[in-house]
Amino acid sequence: MIRHLVSMRLLLASVLGLAAVAAGVSPAAADPAITVSPTSSYAYDTFVFSGTGFPNGMTLTVTYTDPSGGTGNLADSYGTRTAVKVSSDGTWELRLQPGSALGGTGTGTYQLNFCQSDAPATCWSASLRVSNDVPGMSGGGMGGY
Repeated sequence: MIRHLVSMRLLLASVLGLAAVAAGVSPAAADPAITVSPTSSYAYDTFVFSGTGFPNGMTLTVTYTDPSGGTGNLADSYGTRTAVKVSSDGTWELRLQPGSALGGTGTGTYQLNFCQSDAPATCWSASLRVSNDVPGMSGGGMGGY
C-alpha cells in the first residue's frame, strides 16, 4: 500500500512537471536567497553579494539603509542606479566597497535591498557590517600610521 502511494506521488509529480514544461512554464525554482561574503570587514574591503533561485532575466534595483538610518539608491559615480540582471541559471553577483559605493566609511550595519524593477515592493535583503578594524592589524586602525 505504501509502495503504491509513493509510486502514485512520483507519477503525479512527473506528469505535473511535464505539463508545466509543455505549457511553457518552468517548474518552480528554489526560493530566492542572497548571501554576502564577508559579512563583516572594513569600509574599503570588497563585499560580494550573491543571489540564487531568482527568475531568469529578472532585473533588480538596489537600495540601502546605512547605520544611522539614512537611505539611498546604489548608483555609479554618474548617478545611474545600479541594476543587477539575473542570469539564465537564476544567479547574480554584485561586488562593492561600502566606503565608496555607499557614500561613507561609517561603522555599523548596512542593509541592502534588492528589489524587482518592475514590482518595487518585491524585495530581498542582505546586510553587511563595517568595522574600524583593518584585517591583519593588531589593535585595529592603521597601526599608528
